[in-house]
Amino acid sequence: MSNQSLPVCGNRNLTPFAYINERGFSLIEVLVTLVVVALGLFGLAALQAKMQLSEIDAYQRAQALLLVQDMSDRIAANRKNAASYRTLSGAVGTGDLRSSDCTSLTTVRETDLCQWSNALKGAAEGEVTTDGTTLTGAMIGAQGCIEALPSDPDTETYLVYVVWQGLTPLSAPSAGLSCGSGDYNGFSDPDNDGVNDSPCQNDLCRRALSTVVRIGALDGTGP
Repeated sequence: MSNQSLPVCGNRNLTPFAYINERGFSLIEVLVTLVVVALGLFGLAALQAKMQLSEIDAYQRAQALLLVQDMSDRIAANRKNAASYRTLSGAVGTGDLRSSDCTSLTTVRETDLCQWSNALKGAAEGEVTTDGTTLTGAMIGAQGCIEALPSDPDTETYLVYVVWQGLTPLSAPSAGLSCGSGDYNGFSDPDNDGVNDSPCQNDLCRRALSTVVRIGALDGTGP
């Protein structure tokens, strides 16, 4: 038998440190992959949170549209008494002192405003808790106002609008929509310096939706 040496597979000149470096390079790749995946998951979670806020805002705006249209229809149906619907004594809805029982009221106008107040407070849906029933059928802190607008002699024009608490600061409603102004600014003082650091200051979290109701005279002599 000849003394020929068998071929050696691989690189005979590799040192133990080379093997260590190869194994370490693979570990770094795994760590980088984990970091990338974690960042992606954090971004996905943040996107989902923003989508949920957008869905809540869209739901609240849809509820506001229904409430504005509801009162507009009530005023149009009771056109002879349209002027009496103006909320001269303050906003209707959250924070008002109206009774939730509308059955004993004697006029259409009083009944309409009572039922509208209940709807703004969320009476359409409720959640029974240990402290009572929590109304959840409308927007957060919803309030409604009805104001008269300048118009020609043969037409009465009214502005019907609702306001509510938005979840994120955007832009303040126009100056003409003063209902609930300052009620949704909130207060936040994380550094305990006595200064309000709320992002909702200056009505940036107050949402508003409005419509105009025109009551025209069919005989041309006024409403």
